[in-house]
Amino acid sequence: MKGRPGGVWSVVARECRRATSRPLYGLLAIVFPLATFGVLASLFSAGKPVELPVAVCDRDHSALSRKLVRMMDATQAIRVAHRVNDPLQGRTLIESNEAYALILIPEKMERDVYAGKSPKIVGYYNNQYLLPAGLVARDMQTVVAAVSAGINVKTRQKKGEPLQAAMERVSPVAVDHHTLFNPTANNAYYLVPLVLPNMLQIFVLLTTVFVLGIELREGTGRELLERAGGSIVVAVAGKLLPYTILFFLMANVANAFVFLYFGIPVQGSVRMITAAYFVYILAYQSLAILLLGIFPNFRMALSLAGIYCSPALAFTGATFPVVAMPLFGRIWSSILPMTYFFQVFIDQAFRGAPVRISLYPAAVLCLFALLGPALMLWRLKQVYSDERYWGRT
Repeated sequence: MKGRPGGVWSVVARECRRATSRPLYGLLAIVFPLATFGVLASLFSAGKPVELPVAVCDRDHSALSRKLVRMMDATQAIRVAHRVNDPLQGRTLIESNEAYALILIPEKMERDVYAGKSPKIVGYYNNQYLLPAGLVARDMQTVVAAVSAGINVKTRQKKGEPLQAAMERVSPVAVDHHTLFNPTANNAYYLVPLVLPNMLQIFVLLTTVFVLGIELREGTGRELLERAGGSIVVAVAGKLLPYTILFFLMANVANAFVFLYFGIPVQGSVRMITAAYFVYILAYQSLAILLLGIFPNFRMALSLAGIYCSPALAFTGATFPVVAMPLFGRIWSSILPMTYFFQVFIDQAFRGAPVRISLYPAAVLCLFALLGPALMLWRLKQVYSDERYWGRT
């Protein structure tokens, strides 16, 4: 493919020759994204953590304590892997990561229960591992609540109360839970749709800064402009078009992992998700133009791109609410295209929201896509033509 001199296809042909002659281009745009998606998919393929090892210190040795331990062991999250005689042994197991929790059953628990007292079963868990700790604590509380309710009902029945009346007295007010999204609390449903677009934005931004910035480092910017007929719009469009297509294909691979491999059902508009992904890629390519226009230095632009996009996931509101962040966090969140992309993605993929709900974040994404070219294309043409900016590493 040669293309007419001065046209976009001529620049595309030049870029394709450069890309195919240097392995690093293929690694950045194809191999690394695919490898990352594959590793992450295999990492989260288990879905929800199950059979998490815990330690039990049973000081009661009664029929009731054994029943409690059996019921906890039968839950999805807990596996009673260690039985210890001393809480310090349990602590050692937690500190050595051999157990996620220690369950301490006190002495004379059964006797106190039937005497009408309220003995306490103590759970120690490492909340630094937020997900395992939450699952273990939830299942432990569920088992203890179920056993307590059963004992209470039987006690009331022995006193002559009918079963229905006894059950109503035990739980006079019941909570009827309805989990609207991710009802099985599947870890893959939560993390995979977040981490794949997060990795994609890193590859898009770094690759775009690299392919535009290397023209400065090698002093080939003027030759690029001549190939584009002196038009910086044609030059940048021709250089980025192959990568836009490649990254859009990568976005569809990411969608295939989310919706086909993990089987996450799409509740809203697939077209809206696909369009948002396309604009998402353009937005990060636009930010690369902005960075190189402001900092026409190859190494500095790459470094700033890494600083900008690496911690992005923490500021999007996907893992911690934006409204609860300090002012810096809210500002940082607002200057990330990923924040608005996630709003569209979650609305359409999980909530099944009407398309009009996603129009505002989609419009902001479009503004990001226009920002870099609108503000910095003139500057990029200037630095490509000026030898003072060439050769800087």
